[in-house]
Amino acid sequence: MEIKDLIKKYNLNKNDVWDCHGNWILKHDAVTKIGTIENIKISKMESLLQTETESRFLITMVKEVNGSVKDMIITVGEASKLNCTSKYYGAMAEKRGIDRSILKLIKAYEYGIYSEEEADDFKKPKTSEVTIKQKNLITSLCIKNKLKQYDFAGMTSQDASFIITDLNQGGAR
Repeated sequence: MEIKDLIKKYNLNKNDVWDCHGNWILKHDAVTKIGTIENIKISKMESLLQTETESRFLITMVKEVNGSVKDMIITVGEASKLNCTSKYYGAMAEKRGIDRSILKLIKAYEYGIYSEEEADDFKKPKTSEVTIKQKNLITSLCIKNKLKQYDFAGMTSQDASFIITDLNQGGAR
């Protein structure tokens, strides 16, 4: 599943997903939307550990089709002062576990797709302008694919990432 297929299938927009060092990252709300569309539900959630500096849940989620369980996943959601800047460890552990479950059930990990909640490094960066390197790459891909040049006015680095991915996959504008 390519990221563009996932975006289309679940009717996501460019603010729901971004490229982070070669991995595609989905916002928590987008993962929740996917879970609803795919009829993925929490079956069981158990507390494994709760302290002032750490939280762990064992989360079981199921994907239902026509009222019957089609698939099930059991995973751990965890957060601690070592891997989380938020002080709400329980809430973060729950979000991480749920997001992981949904992404595992739709087999997104096989394609380098993760949730923003899985690591602080995955948090969406502030919008920045398109870089010179991105402009040069887009220009060369347009020439290679015999396409009209892009107008870079107002383009963000995130916009450029989407365009580069699309052009590399032979996509039309």
